[in-house]
Amino acid sequence: MLRRDDAGFDPLTLSFPKELEEEFRRDYALKSVWHVRVGLGFAIALWSLFGLLDPWIVPEVKQAAWVIRFALVVPSLLLISLSTFSRHYYRFAQPAAATAAMISALGLIAMVNLVIRPGGAHPYTSGLLLKIGRASCRERV
Repeated sequence: MLRRDDAGFDPLTLSFPKELEEEFRRDYALKSVWHVRVGLGFAIALWSLFGLLDPWIVPEVKQAAWVIRFALVVPSLLLISLSTFSRHYYRFAQPAAATAAMISALGLIAMVNLVIRPGGAHPYTSGLLLKIGRASCRERV
């Protein structure tokens, strides 16, 4: 049985020695990179497809919603998606995933609260709740 002292990890941060931690991150990123690309592809597709509904759902603020959607959120997610093709991706895989989740959540918050400003319940509010729940989950490899 492996004892804590034998594993050599830091009891405070739970990280392994630098060489082993680097190898773990590289392996984890390599095994999960296609999941990340598919997830980001779905996010980009959904942000874009919901943009097609804006003229019917919020016609009076469609342009402002499109600025947030197509000038900020979609290009940012696309850049993060393209970064997964870098050979150094494993170094920033977790911060990139957190950034993608925050961009989506903050983009939705900005659209609902600053642009649309619904008087009551709004369809985008449920999308935000779904996004927050998904962002808190971690995939285990």
